[in-house]
Amino acid sequence: MINEYNYHCFHCKNQLNKDQEVEFLIERNTKEKARIFLSPTPKSYNYRTEPAIKFEKDEIVDFFCVQCNKSLVSEEYPKFIKIHLKVTENVLIDVFFSRIHGVQKTYVGLEDFKETYGDEMDL
Repeated sequence: MINEYNYHCFHCKNQLNKDQEVEFLIERNTKEKARIFLSPTPKSYNYRTEPAIKFEKDEIVDFFCVQCNKSLVSEEYPKFIKIHLKVTENVLIDVFFSRIHGVQKTYVGLEDFKETYGDEMDL
């Protein structure tokens, strides 16, 4: 079992963790921008935003790396964000989580294996 969760941008490889949270830049369909801080632990869907935002049900939110500002939307699964979980220096695991507000779904995978957490939902 992994005891520490260090997440990284799949573009620039920089770490996304900040203190005990994972930090992203977000943009809503209204073009409003903010920072969002998520729990690093799978099955935990707690978050906070700066400034505070009240999301609409099923609102699709775009996520960006705080370092390189590139989009983290998965090309394989456009309803999801893709980041890397760094287990060791040479072992990176793909992590996909829903970018639809209110949908609590996360996929953790290594090659062809995927482990799921949260609500039932197809990729």
